[in-house]
Amino acid sequence: MLMLGEDLRLAAIYTLCQSSATPTDTLRLLLRALAVLCNTTAGTQQLISLGGLDLIKRILCFSSIACGVEAAGVLTQLTSPNRSLIKLSTSIDIITARLLDIIDECSSGESLLLCVAALANLSMQSHSVASVLYQHNAVKRLIAALSRPKCSTMFVQEQVVTVFSRMATQDYEEVLIAQGAIPVLFSMLSIYDPVFAEYSRRIQYKAALCLGTISSKGVGLKAVHQNNGYSIISKTLQMQNTAKTPVEQICRTIKEKLEAKYELESAV
Repeated sequence: MLMLGEDLRLAAIYTLCQSSATPTDTLRLLLRALAVLCNTTAGTQQLISLGGLDLIKRILCFSSIACGVEAAGVLTQLTSPNRSLIKLSTSIDIITARLLDIIDECSSGESLLLCVAALANLSMQSHSVASVLYQHNAVKRLIAALSRPKCSTMFVQEQVVTVFSRMATQDYEEVLIAQGAIPVLFSMLSIYDPVFAEYSRRIQYKAALCLGTISSKGVGLKAVHQNNGYSIISKTLQMQNTAKTPVEQICRTIKEKLEAKYELESAV
């Protein structure tokens, strides 16, 4: 298979994935290979033209958890917002619920990333996804997944905060509050790893943006206050070395709202 052209390799892998005779362990490897080949627009377009989307949805929803994880990796490539080649419609709610079930079983950062990235992509495709996330207690389940050993990687956290942000913009701030998202978002404000500096900055920004959206509502500002938000936001501002960064501006706005609402004395 290595000697075949990329188009022929993808078609051959697709055919093997379709076969019910393909062993589970082999199917997992084939799906991983598909995800790699679909990391380009050309690869994604070819798989779609072969009917690959229906195949991936079927494997995701009806195969084992292990195969579902790898199918989620392919789905992430197919639904990449950078390419915008497909948009799921009628099946998006079922797929969202299934991804959450698989997330409950993930025990490594790698497998969790594949599923949460797919979930994040879907959350950007349809307003209905936020409703499904609410109905299935997604916030609580994602936080539980982050608490597992070796699961809370930089890459996973960026996808989780993306999901939270989408829910916040769809007016699900009360769900985020009730299921414990605010302390998680606060922890993301101070996240930093010099090896993954760019990821760190993106996570900080998305967390600040999500908190800003939550704080724009009275119930959200109250929850930020009750979770020691004033102190945490003040410390975040002190840590911002460069003035006028997006994170600094968002946090300053939240801080000013807290001061105006609760008559707090500024120390920064």
